[in-house]
Amino acid sequence: MSAPPPPPPSQPAPPPSQPAPPSPAPPGPRAVGGPRLRDRTAEAVAARRREIERGLAELVTPELVEEHRRQPVGRHSPALAWVLAYFRQAPTDGKLVVHARRPDDASAGPGPLPFSLLRLSGRPGVPHEPAAGEGFATEHDALHAAFLDRVAELGGDGRGRGGSTAAAHDG
Repeated sequence: MSAPPPPPPSQPAPPPSQPAPPSPAPPGPRAVGGPRLRDRTAEAVAARRREIERGLAELVTPELVEEHRRQPVGRHSPALAWVLAYFRQAPTDGKLVVHARRPDDASAGPGPLPFSLLRLSGRPGVPHEPAAGEGFATEHDALHAAFLDRVAELGGDGRGRGGSTAAAHDG
């Protein structure tokens, strides 16, 4: 094996005590995980989420809302199972959860209703916010209220074509 050739005279070799400077990363989209690639990925994910939500909003019919009101926990029709699976995979930040109040909980506020809704902060050390509205007498009532709120966010109206949730809230 022969020794490497000496550097050209215009570029002196670095002294042995100093490492060679690193070569610069290529600019733009060729850099793995560069900002442009991340922006395009976020746009594609958001577009796919909107497409899925439009399809799910069409599944939200008065019958589906009534099925959830009757039985918010347990086995469901395929359409309701799809909608609930989508709601469950949502990011923690902003997700609604049912909170069972303790009788001695001073933060529960006035009233005898044992269940309420909280909106999760999604960040450690940041307290969760009480969701607007009153408390609920049963866990099922609270679960159904959270479902109706999520349907409203989805754009479903209980008629299978999206829009306002007035029909779902009024029964």
